[in-house]
Order: sequence, then structure tokens, then C-alpha cells
Amino acid sequence: MRTRPPLTMGLLSGAVIGVALIAVFVILARSLSQQALGPGLFLAALLLLVTLPLLGLWLYGMAELFTLHYAVDRNRLTITTLFVRHTIPHGEIRELIPGQEIVTGQRFRGISWPGLLHGITRYPGLGKLVVLSTEPYDRQLLVVANGVNYGISPHDPVAYAQAYERFRALGPLEELPHATEARAVAAWPVWRDRAFWVAAALGLAANLALIAYAIIRYTQLPAIIPMYWDAFGEIGRLAPKEAVLWIPAIGTIALVANLLAGMLLSFRERFGARLMVWSTVGIQAGLWWAALGILAP
Repeated sequence: MRTRPPLTMGLLSGAVIGVALIAVFVILARSLSQQALGPGLFLAALLLLVTLPLLGLWLYGMAELFTLHYAVDRNRLTITTLFVRHTIPHGEIRELIPGQEIVTGQRFRGISWPGLLHGITRYPGLGKLVVLSTEPYDRQLLVVANGVNYGISPHDPVAYAQAYERFRALGPLEELPHATEARAVAAWPVWRDRAFWVAAALGLAANLALIAYAIIRYTQLPAIIPMYWDAFGEIGRLAPKEAVLWIPAIGTIALVANLLAGMLLSFRERFGARLMVWSTVGIQAGLWWAALGILAP
């Protein structure tokens, strides 16, 4: 037996959120194209950058909403989305509780908008509660299992619970483990590598700070500037001040290239992937050294 939850409210809410995010992105992109080079341009670019993970989170939520379904057979209850599958053998399930009895005042961690609850909270006295639902708590069905509990929202919770008991009464054909399996992109090993993402965050922060510094100093520079000095302290080369913008640009290119290469390498060699992305931090440090030599007052 396979069923899907009610989707209407979640899709309508998701559409409104998506339109709002896209509108903000377009407005910021237009503002960016109209800004002169200076602090205002950097601020607009930074705000535009912030909208990208929000758009990504929205797409993730919509994908989970579209693909969420619940299945029951003689062996297990399965909760599946595009990116995750929870397998709960019947022997691990203690009872099904109607949503009206769910009481949780704990902080919810995950994605939540009207018509979508996808995340983790805690149920008093029972512990961890994984919610994969399109309905509020009072219209859910609580699956009480050993170690972790689940909040689901079939169209008719009472009929679903009755159908579940009929399958369970047939007895299992095989023994299965209680498991949570990441699927599709979510199964990539790099998402669980904290050292990789610490390096990526440091590299991004250094690059953004370098961009800000270069733009601020750019507005104060003469049209022609020295790019380096030789061993005798003489100017080695002069260039238009626009050349200094290549310093943070190189850092951005290196950051993106090493991050993508590291993510691909992580499938085969975790240490190599970490080395690749940590090298970006060294590149940013070298570019800072060059920028301070050219741009320092």
C-alpha cells in the first residue's frame, strides 16, 4: 500500500514563497547592474549572494514535498522523499497515535511553511520526533518506534492506521533493519565532511572580505597605479587601477574551482578533497598579501 499526503496547501504556499524569492533576486540583480563600482555594489552583490541559499532551500523543500509518500507492506513502513528514505520494520513500531494527542513545544529544526513540515523536534516522554508531513500536528499520525518516532500525514489517518494493522497482522516475510538512507544528491559523502565545509567557509569569508577591501580602496586610487616593486624598491610595472580587481576575481575563481573539484574528488579520496579545498584558504592568504602590497595606503 502506497499513499501520498495532501499537497494543495503546501504547493500553494511554496509557490508564493518561490515567487517572492525570485522577485527579490531579480530586483537585486537589476540593482547590481545599475550600481557604480563602490560599497553599494558590494552590498547589492552580498545581498544577492544571500538569496542563493534561500532559493536552494526552497527548491529542496519543493522537491521533498512533491516526492513525499508513505508505503506499507508485510515487512515495514517506509517514508520516502527524493533525498531520504526511512525504513521502519513492523517489529520496531510500538503503536500509532492519532495526531490530536501529539504535544510538542520543542524547537523545530528543518523546513516549515504552511503545508510542509520536514524536520526534527522532540516529543515529551518519547524523545526524537522526525516529522515528514504536510499537515499540522493535530492532523498527523504519530508512529511510535524504538529509538525514534515519526510524524506522517496520510489523507485519512484513521483508515491508514487500520490498513497498517492489517498488513502487520500478516507477519513479515523477512527481517529488515530500522534504517535511514540518504538518497540522490543527499547521499554524497562530502555533505558529512565537517573539515571540508570549515575550509570552504573560511575561504569564502576571506574572499568576500578581499572583494570588499579591493572595492573600497579602488574608489580612492589614482587612474594609474604601481603593481609591484623590484628588489631595489623601484616601480616594476604600472597599470590602470582596474587591474586590482583581478586580485579578488582570481580568488573567487579559485574558490569555486577547488570547491567543485573537491566535491567530485570526495567520492574517491576524502583526504585529497580536503586538501583541495584547504588549498583555497592558502590561495586567499596569498592574494591578501598581494592586495595589501598594492592597495595599502
